[in-house]
Amino acid sequence: MKTSRNTPQQLILDHVPWFWAVALVLFTLVFVAIGSSILIGGELFGLLFIFIGGGVGLICIAVFVERLQVVLNRDTNLLRIRRRTLLGYREETHALDRLERAVVQSSSGGQNNSKTYRPALVLVPERGGPAEAKPITHVYSSGRGADHAERAINDWLQAR
Repeated sequence: MKTSRNTPQQLILDHVPWFWAVALVLFTLVFVAIGSSILIGGELFGLLFIFIGGGVGLICIAVFVERLQVVLNRDTNLLRIRRRTLLGYREETHALDRLERAVVQSSSGGQNNSKTYRPALVLVPERGGPAEAKPITHVYSSGRGADHAERAINDWLQAR
């Protein structure tokens, strides 16, 4: 995640998976191009390439390419988590007062038992009780984005 805005009143973190978006668009275009080439050659089999290969690519783009934005705003006392995909827009809103801190969650697995990470927000429940960690994103990754998000949020909260 990268910091788009960091002022005393507002912190905005963004994540757009450009690598996956470009890779999936190229995957889709390859299948559509192959299918079109076969179709131009007079074979109806090319339609299968276009609809199945291109369709799978479009479905993957719609499901996996998600723009994520986290907005912490002191003026409105709101924390917003916004998600936009080809399928639509979702926004979660919480009172900023409920945000205790940000943490990094880790998961290990795979063939070489490598660790992956994701940022999470520790929110105090509205009706009391122990604070619970709410993941910002559903996806774990091996990059430094989770560390950056945690550090940016915690530094911004400490600057109150």
